[in-house]
Amino acid sequence: ADGRTGASAVATSFAAEGLLELGMAHSATWGDSSLLIVTGSGNIARCSMSGSNAEKSVCRALPMPPLLGRGTRMAPSAILEVTHGRGLRAFVAGAGGRVAFLELSGADEFWVWSEVGAVQLPQDAVAAALSATNEHLLVTSEDGKAFLFDLLPHSALPASEFPTRTESTSAGPRRTWQSACVLPGGRILRLASSWQRERGSTSAPILRPELLV
Repeated sequence: ADGRTGASAVATSFAAEGLLELGMAHSATWGDSSLLIVTGSGNIARCSMSGSNAEKSVCRALPMPPLLGRGTRMAPSAILEVTHGRGLRAFVAGAGGRVAFLELSGADEFWVWSEVGAVQLPQDAVAAALSATNEHLLVTSEDGKAFLFDLLPHSALPASEFPTRTESTSAGPRRTWQSACVLPGGRILRLASSWQRERGSTSAPILRPELLV
Protein backbone atom coordinates (compact mmCIF):
# COMPACT_ATOMS: atom_id res chain seq x y z
CA ALA A 1 0.00 0.00 0.00
CA ASP A 2 1.20 3.47 -0.81
CA GLY A 3 0.85 5.75 2.23
CA ARG A 4 2.63 8.80 0.80
CA THR A 5 -0.61 10.68 0.21
CA GLY A 6 -3.97 10.92 1.90
CA ALA A 7 -5.71 9.22 -1.01
CA SER A 8 -7.16 5.75 -0.74
CA ALA A 9 -4.69 2.98 -1.54
CA VAL A 10 -4.98 -0.66 -2.48
CA ALA A 11 -2.51 -3.16 -1.07
CA THR A 12 -0.78 -5.26 -3.69
CA SER A 13 1.95 -7.87 -3.42
CA PHE A 14 5.07 -8.03 -5.56
CA ALA A 15 8.40 -9.83 -5.61
CA ALA A 16 11.60 -7.86 -4.97
CA GLU A 17 14.20 -9.63 -7.10
CA GLY A 18 17.93 -9.26 -6.46
CA LEU A 19 17.83 -8.83 -2.67
CA LEU A 20 18.90 -12.35 -1.75
CA GLU A 21 22.65 -11.69 -1.98
CA LEU A 22 22.29 -8.43 -0.01
CA GLY A 23 20.43 -9.86 2.97
CA MET A 24 16.96 -9.52 4.41
CA ALA A 25 15.12 -6.22 3.98
CA HIS A 26 15.30 -4.22 7.23
CA SER A 27 13.38 -1.12 6.15
CA ALA A 28 11.76 0.22 3.00
CA THR A 29 10.95 3.79 1.97
CA TRP A 30 9.33 5.18 -1.16
CA GLY A 31 11.68 7.20 -3.33
CA ASP A 32 11.12 8.79 -6.71
CA SER A 33 9.18 6.03 -8.55
CA SER A 34 11.18 3.41 -6.68
CA LEU A 35 11.52 1.66 -3.36
CA LEU A 36 14.67 2.23 -1.26
CA ILE A 37 15.58 -0.71 0.97
CA VAL A 38 18.17 -1.04 3.73
CA THR A 39 19.31 -4.66 3.71
CA GLY A 40 20.79 -6.91 6.37
CA SER A 41 24.29 -6.37 4.98
CA GLY A 42 23.93 -2.61 5.38
CA ASN A 43 23.85 -2.10 1.62
CA ILE A 44 21.11 0.09 0.17
CA ALA A 45 19.10 -1.21 -2.77
CA ARG A 46 16.86 0.65 -5.18
CA CYS A 47 13.93 -1.39 -6.48
CA SER A 48 12.40 0.05 -9.64
CA MET A 49 8.62 0.11 -9.86
CA SER A 50 7.28 -0.16 -13.41
CA GLY A 51 3.69 0.57 -12.38
CA SER A 52 1.17 0.23 -9.60
CA ASN A 53 0.15 -3.21 -10.86
CA ALA A 54 3.68 -4.57 -11.22
CA GLU A 55 4.09 -8.08 -9.85
CA LYS A 56 7.85 -7.88 -9.48
CA SER A 57 10.58 -5.31 -9.04
CA VAL A 58 14.26 -5.58 -9.92
CA CYS A 59 16.47 -4.41 -7.04
CA ARG A 60 20.08 -3.28 -7.40
CA ALA A 61 22.59 -2.21 -4.77
CA LEU A 62 23.47 1.48 -4.95
CA PRO A 63 27.20 2.31 -5.36
CA MET A 64 27.76 3.64 -1.85
CA PRO A 65 29.28 2.33 1.40
CA PRO A 66 27.04 0.16 3.62
CA LEU A 67 25.52 1.56 6.77
CA LEU A 68 27.16 0.47 10.02
CA GLY A 69 25.66 -2.16 12.30
CA ARG A 70 25.70 -3.06 15.97
CA GLY A 71 28.53 -5.53 16.17
CA THR A 72 27.51 -8.57 14.11
CA ARG A 73 23.94 -7.45 13.41
CA MET A 74 22.47 -4.57 11.51
CA ALA A 75 21.30 -1.63 13.61
CA PRO A 76 17.74 -0.33 13.07
CA SER A 77 18.09 1.98 10.07
CA ALA A 78 16.14 3.78 7.37
CA ILE A 79 16.97 5.59 4.16
CA LEU A 80 15.17 8.56 2.62
CA GLU A 81 15.34 10.37 -0.71
CA VAL A 82 15.20 14.03 0.30
CA THR A 83 12.96 16.31 -1.74
CA HIS A 84 14.24 18.88 -4.26
CA GLY A 85 17.17 16.70 -5.35
CA ARG A 86 19.08 16.93 -2.09
CA GLY A 87 20.25 13.32 -2.20
CA LEU A 88 19.84 10.58 0.37
CA ARG A 89 19.49 10.86 4.13
CA ALA A 90 20.22 7.82 6.32
CA PHE A 91 19.05 7.29 9.89
CA VAL A 92 20.87 4.79 12.14
CA ALA A 93 20.04 3.91 15.75
CA GLY A 94 22.99 3.78 18.13
CA ALA A 95 23.74 3.18 21.78
CA GLY A 96 21.96 5.07 24.53
CA GLY A 97 18.86 5.83 22.49
CA ARG A 98 20.69 8.07 20.03
CA VAL A 99 19.66 8.12 16.36
CA ALA A 100 22.19 9.62 13.94
CA PHE A 101 21.31 11.46 10.74
CA LEU A 102 23.83 10.74 7.97
CA GLU A 103 24.54 11.99 4.46
CA LEU A 104 27.07 10.99 1.82
CA SER A 105 30.19 13.09 1.42
CA GLY A 106 33.24 12.69 -0.81
CA ALA A 107 33.76 12.27 -4.53
CA ASP A 108 34.15 9.61 -7.21
CA GLU A 109 34.62 6.22 -5.48
CA PHE A 110 35.59 7.64 -2.08
CA TRP A 111 32.19 8.18 -0.50
CA VAL A 112 31.61 8.01 3.25
CA TRP A 113 28.61 8.49 5.50
CA SER A 114 29.02 11.63 7.61
CA GLU A 115 26.85 12.60 10.58
CA VAL A 116 24.89 15.82 10.10
CA GLY A 117 22.50 15.63 13.06
CA ALA A 118 20.99 13.41 15.74
CA VAL A 119 17.94 12.91 17.95
CA GLN A 120 17.62 11.35 21.37
CA LEU A 121 15.14 8.81 22.73
CA PRO A 122 14.25 8.67 26.42
CA GLN A 123 16.89 6.94 28.51
CA ASP A 124 15.04 3.61 28.87
CA ALA A 125 14.01 3.30 25.20
CA VAL A 126 15.75 0.89 22.81
CA ALA A 127 15.02 1.36 19.11
CA ALA A 128 13.60 -1.64 17.28
CA ALA A 129 12.71 -0.03 13.93
CA LEU A 130 12.93 3.28 12.08
CA SER A 131 10.75 4.70 9.32
CA ALA A 132 10.96 8.10 7.67
CA THR A 133 9.26 10.55 5.35
CA ASN A 134 10.33 14.07 4.40
CA GLU A 135 8.13 15.35 7.25
CA HIS A 136 9.07 13.11 10.16
CA LEU A 137 11.15 10.28 11.58
CA LEU A 138 9.24 7.58 13.46
CA VAL A 139 11.11 5.34 15.91
CA THR A 140 9.48 2.20 17.29
CA SER A 141 11.00 0.90 20.51
CA GLU A 142 11.34 -2.72 21.60
CA ASP A 143 8.33 -2.33 23.93
CA GLY A 144 6.10 -0.96 21.16
CA LYS A 145 6.25 2.75 21.97
CA ALA A 146 6.35 5.19 19.05
CA PHE A 147 8.48 8.35 19.08
CA LEU A 148 7.76 10.93 16.39
CA PHE A 149 10.37 13.54 15.44
CA ASP A 150 9.50 16.44 13.14
CA LEU A 151 11.96 17.17 10.31
CA LEU A 152 12.82 20.51 8.79
CA PRO A 153 11.39 21.18 5.31
CA HIS A 154 13.54 20.24 2.29
CA SER A 155 16.47 19.00 4.42
CA ALA A 156 15.20 16.03 6.48
CA LEU A 157 17.18 17.33 9.46
CA PRO A 158 15.71 17.26 12.99
CA ALA A 159 13.57 20.22 14.07
CA SER A 160 14.32 19.24 17.69
CA GLU A 161 16.60 16.77 19.46
CA PHE A 162 13.64 15.31 21.34
CA PRO A 163 10.38 13.73 20.10
CA THR A 164 7.41 15.98 19.48
CA ARG A 165 5.05 13.09 20.16
CA THR A 166 5.26 9.84 22.15
CA GLU A 167 2.59 7.17 21.93
CA SER A 168 2.42 3.98 24.01
CA THR A 169 0.53 0.84 23.07
CA SER A 170 -1.92 -1.25 25.06
CA ALA A 171 -1.36 -4.30 22.89
CA GLY A 172 0.41 -6.21 25.65
CA PRO A 173 3.77 -8.01 25.90
CA ARG A 174 5.23 -10.95 23.97
CA ARG A 175 5.34 -9.19 20.65
CA THR A 176 8.23 -8.37 18.36
CA TRP A 177 7.75 -4.89 16.94
CA GLN A 178 8.75 -4.64 13.30
CA SER A 179 7.83 -1.17 12.06
CA ALA A 180 5.32 1.67 12.18
CA CYS A 181 3.94 4.46 10.02
CA VAL A 182 1.77 7.53 10.43
CA LEU A 183 -1.63 7.27 8.76
CA PRO A 184 -3.10 10.27 6.86
CA GLY A 185 -5.30 11.12 9.86
CA GLY A 186 -2.33 11.16 12.23
CA ARG A 187 -2.86 7.80 13.91
CA ILE A 188 0.13 5.47 14.19
CA LEU A 189 -0.11 2.01 12.63
CA ARG A 190 2.29 -0.62 14.00
CA LEU A 191 3.45 -3.89 12.48
CA ALA A 192 4.29 -6.62 14.98
CA SER A 193 4.56 -10.39 15.14
CA SER A 194 3.75 -12.86 17.89
CA TRP A 195 3.62 -16.61 18.47
CA GLN A 196 0.00 -17.76 18.44
CA ARG A 197 -1.77 -21.09 18.72
CA GLU A 198 -5.06 -21.74 16.96
CA ARG A 199 -7.97 -21.64 19.40
CA GLY A 200 -8.66 -25.13 20.70
CA SER A 201 -5.53 -26.52 19.04
CA THR A 202 -2.74 -28.43 20.79
CA SER A 203 -0.29 -27.98 17.92
CA ALA A 204 2.81 -25.82 18.18
CA PRO A 205 2.23 -22.05 17.96
CA ILE A 206 3.08 -20.27 14.72
CA LEU A 207 4.49 -16.78 14.18
CA ARG A 208 1.78 -14.45 12.91
CA PRO A 209 2.01 -10.83 11.73
CA GLU A 210 -0.30 -8.23 13.30
CA LEU A 211 -1.30 -4.69 12.38
CA LEU A 212 -2.18 -2.60 15.45
CA VAL A 213 -3.48 0.96 15.75
